[in-house]
Amino acid sequence: MDVSIAVSLIRGQMGTVVERAVNTAVETVLAEMLKVVGVKFEELKAQVVVMKRDVMALQREKALKEKENDNIRAKLRYTELKLKYYRQGVEEELQQRVSASALVRVQPPAFTQLQRGESGFFGTLLDFRPVSKRLRLTVSPKMSTPACCSV
Repeated sequence: MDVSIAVSLIRGQMGTVVERAVNTAVETVLAEMLKVVGVKFEELKAQVVVMKRDVMALQREKALKEKENDNIRAKLRYTELKLKYYRQGVEEELQQRVSASALVRVQPPAFTQLQRGESGFFGTLLDFRPVSKRLRLTVSPKMSTPACCSV
């Protein structure tokens, strides 16, 4: 019996020793894994911080570019409106010139004579020369009335 008691005591003592050894080994492995995971976690946290800074910088840059694009679009709209306004002015002027040249070409010969003041009383009414040149009173020795008032 002594042998069986000794074997069971050895087994009991060995069981606790083996259990402690296994627990220590597991704790050591877990501690090392925790260190590795902790280092990786800190690296990832640092990368996230850098990425957040990059994202904020990109958002600021994007906002500036959008503002710049809006300014350029506004200038483009303003320039287009100015161009449209100038184009309308040029078209109106061309139409006026065309209609004025058409009026000059279409005038009958009698009207041009009236404009020049060649036909009596109506000629003086439609004469567009300055008054000082139109109302020259000339009295000929044969006539008693001035030439501008003759009918």
